[in-house]
Amino acid sequence: MRVGMVYYHGDLDRMLCTIIPSDCERVVHHMSKPLDSMPDVDVVLNHYVYEFNRQTKCPYVVIPYGSILQEHVDSWNTDPKCVGVIDASSSLHKRFDLRKPSFCFMPFYPGLPTYTEAGVKVISLINNYAKRFPEDHAFASTITRHLYGTPDPVNDVEKFKDTRWLLHIKTNGFVCNAVMKALACGVPVILDEMSWRNGFLTEIVGGLPSQVQQRLG
Repeated sequence: MRVGMVYYHGDLDRMLCTIIPSDCERVVHHMSKPLDSMPDVDVVLNHYVYEFNRQTKCPYVVIPYGSILQEHVDSWNTDPKCVGVIDASSSLHKRFDLRKPSFCFMPFYPGLPTYTEAGVKVISLINNYAKRFPEDHAFASTITRHLYGTPDPVNDVEKFKDTRWLLHIKTNGFVCNAVMKALACGVPVILDEMSWRNGFLTEIVGGLPSQVQQRLG
C-alpha cells in the first residue's frame, strides 16, 4: 500500500512513520504544495482543513492538528472520502460526536533527558511565530526576548536545560509538541487559557509530572 503523508514537522512525522506499518510505502508530500500534485497513492494522511480535504482525490485519514470545532467533525462524518481519524489527543470521541473510526495515541518522545534544576530563562518555541500569530507574538515579546523557532531554529531539548519556564501563547494550539516535550523534560509551561482548552491538555497531562513539581518547589 502506498501511503501519502503531508509533511508538517519532524516530531509529528516521526510519530506517524512509527505508526504506519513498515511494509507500506510512504510518499512524503510537503504541505506547501497542493495535494493534487501528490503522486498516486492508496490513502492520504491528511490535514483537517477543508481546503486540503477537497483537493484529496483518494480516501484520506484526518490528522487533527490545530483547534478542532464541531464543524470540522461534521465535515469528516459526512465526507465518504474520510475513512478515519488519527487522534493524538485521545479525546475527540469524548468531546464530539465523531462517527469515523479513530486511532488514538499519546505523543511520544523517546530518550528525552529530565532536567530537575530550574534554569534562568523564559523562552518560547513556535515556528514562524510573528507571521502566524502576530498578536500573540507581540504580547510574548513584552514578557521575554527569547523567542525561538523558524526562522531562528534551535535544538529545543538543549534549550530546555537552561529554561525556567516555557512561554506558549498560541491561541489555536492542539497537542503542541513544544509543550509536551517541555513537560516530558520537567520544564513548567505558561499557557494562555484558550491554548490550554483547545489543546485538550487536561485530558493529556492530567496532573503535572513529578519532575515539574520538583522544579516548582
